[in-house]
Amino acid sequence: MTPARVTMFTVYAVACCAAVYAGAVAVEQSQLLNTVVLFGVAAVMLVAIRREAAHAVLLVRTVTAVRHGLPLPGRADDIARIERATALPSRCVCEVWWTTLGTRHDPRCPALTAKELR
Repeated sequence: MTPARVTMFTVYAVACCAAVYAGAVAVEQSQLLNTVVLFGVAAVMLVAIRREAAHAVLLVRTVTAVRHGLPLPGRADDIARIERATALPSRCVCEVWWTTLGTRHDPRCPALTAKELR
C-alpha cells in the first residue's frame, strides 16, 4: 500500500474505534439518537476500511499479473490499467518498484527523482 493509503486506513480505523466508544457511552447515557448516529458513523468507517483493503488486494493482484504476464484480474481490469498507467513512470524499468507496490525505485532506475528514497 502507498503511504497515503496506509494513512487513510489508519485514520478510518481510529475514527471507527472512537465512534464505537462514543456510541457505547451514549448507550450508557440512554441517548438513543446519538447512539444511532455514532454507530452509523462506525459502520461507514468499516466500509471505508474495507474499500482501502480491497484496493490494496487489487494492487497486489495487478502487480502479480503484470509481472507474470497474466491477464489482469476480473472486473478490476479497467481500474488496474488506470492505476498502472498513472502510477508507473514511463521510463521506469526497475523491479523494486513493483515489489514495493510503488513506494521505492532501484538506485539505478532512470525514473528515480532526487526526492525519493534510494
